[in-house]
Amino acid sequence: NVPSVRSSAAGALVQGACIAELGAGTGLAGLHAAALGARQLVLSDALTRSHGKAGELEALLSSNIERNRHLLTSCAGALAVADCDFANPPHAEAVARLALRRASEGAGPSVDGFDLVIVSDCTYEGIGVKFSELARTIQRTLRRHSSARALVCHEVRLKPDAGLASDTDDV
Repeated sequence: NVPSVRSSAAGALVQGACIAELGAGTGLAGLHAAALGARQLVLSDALTRSHGKAGELEALLSSNIERNRHLLTSCAGALAVADCDFANPPHAEAVARLALRRASEGAGPSVDGFDLVIVSDCTYEGIGVKFSELARTIQRTLRRHSSARALVCHEVRLKPDAGLASDTDDV
């Protein structure tokens, strides 16, 4: 029930925020945040690295936005899908800024970075991304303010994630 959750701690975190979901996949986490009252939302994934399925993934994200638009009233037209490869932090930063500007059109002035960056299940071994690359991308895309937050959800799988802990020394 979206209205009852809006008054919770999660609702307070996203209410009026400019949000990016990195590694969005289907966009579930970002769309849920938008339904809780986000002002702007950018769903991003490495569309060009999607093993020849970039068009399918982009279409899925766009379709999921349209299917849930009735729940995303606080975002109105401030929704965007972006190709953001966090294995390449400078690319990710540039794409995130462009997507933020696109999402801001018609929604007031854009802010310099995101209030909240969401990452859900993007740290597993086998996708070819180092944790340090993801951390740098988060750092570069977050707004420069003490209230900016990153919410990173990680599932520990049977096989230990090689490099997850040891890869953060230079971040």
